[in-house]
Amino acid sequence: MAKDSTEGIVVGQTDDRVRVRIYRTGTCENCNCILSTACSPEEVEKRRGMLGELFRQTAILEIEALNAVGAAPGDRILLQLRSDRALLKASALLYFIPAVLFLIGVFAGGWWSERYWGLSGDAVILAQVGIGVGLMALSFFGASLYARRRERTEFTPIATKIVFKAADLR
Repeated sequence: MAKDSTEGIVVGQTDDRVRVRIYRTGTCENCNCILSTACSPEEVEKRRGMLGELFRQTAILEIEALNAVGAAPGDRILLQLRSDRALLKASALLYFIPAVLFLIGVFAGGWWSERYWGLSGDAVILAQVGIGVGLMALSFFGASLYARRRERTEFTPIATKIVFKAADLR
């Protein structure tokens, strides 16, 4: 499997798209199941261990993908993004730009609050954090609008291969 792809199980289908269940990395490493489609969400949750219980992050993720291979519910498929450029753009929108705007907000907030608002001490720190978090939230809102405007097709993965056909079991 390529580094920029992942496998998932089709759980639903509409027109040219499929709903795919993906297990987070590391969830199925120590699995003893004979069939990869035999896992149920409850089984995966039981195998998570103490750290999984502590953080309660779900091990299962469901996403929508373009169905370029004619996959049906129950099939195990290989998913890929349209290009590496889409991955870089998504990473920039969700990580880099918010981090930069947060830092700009911290520095500009400190300067602005001292110079124009006359604040000092802890009030400056509070203004820095508030302005930084505000700019970061604004960047997430902008990313959300961008994704809606582009109808998310740029960031929608594509089913490129059927790894295991569920119909073969019948």
